[in-house]
Amino acid sequence: MLTGIPFELVNIRAERKKPGLMRQHLVCVQASQRISNAIVEGAELHSQKLYFQPPTSSSG
Repeated sequence: MLTGIPFELVNIRAERKKPGLMRQHLVCVQASQRISNAIVEGAELHSQKLYFQPPTSSSG
């Protein structure tokens, strides 16, 4: 959020017994999305792929 640089996470918790985003991870992603008005894809339970794109800053 602070850098404004979009990122993608893949294979989230892939080697775990229960792979992917768990409830607590999802809540953090959703809070970050709301705070920054980011574009987010893959924010769902057990998702192993997440894309997070904060809005670009107009004060370059």
